[in-house]
Amino acid sequence: MRRSFVNVVFGLLVAAALVLVALLLAVMSGHFVAGQKDSASPAAPATPSLSSARQHRLPPPPLKRVTPTQAAATQLAPTVVHITIAATRGPCWLVARRGSETGPILVQELLARGREITLRGPHIWLELGAAANVDIAVNGQARTVPAGTTSMLLG
Repeated sequence: MRRSFVNVVFGLLVAAALVLVALLLAVMSGHFVAGQKDSASPAAPATPSLSSARQHRLPPPPLKRVTPTQAAATQLAPTVVHITIAATRGPCWLVARRGSETGPILVQELLARGREITLRGPHIWLELGAAANVDIAVNGQARTVPAGTTSMLLG
């Protein structure tokens, strides 16, 4: 008997859940939202005539002619980063390329302890050997460099 009571309660819970889901779907589909009346209300404003609508229309703004020189001047220049690499703790082998890992080589050398180089460009890809020996600053802000041989894109 206890098992049949549990079955009845479970059945009622399932039925209640189905009713709630049906109500939720009806509300979401808009069945219980009050719609606008089809007949025009007496307080509704009259539709303006075509001639009055033409009288209130603003003229289009005049076209602005831009020369190619002006267009080139208004384009945003790429952001140039200033990268300083200083071998403060020991020598560091480095390769710097423009743009990506396969870009043209800007610098490829063994940076001796005490030496510093500065690179400029929108994107500089660096590969460093013994990276723990160098300090890197990008636009004057120190960057953390992983130890060992590492690669990174700056800019």
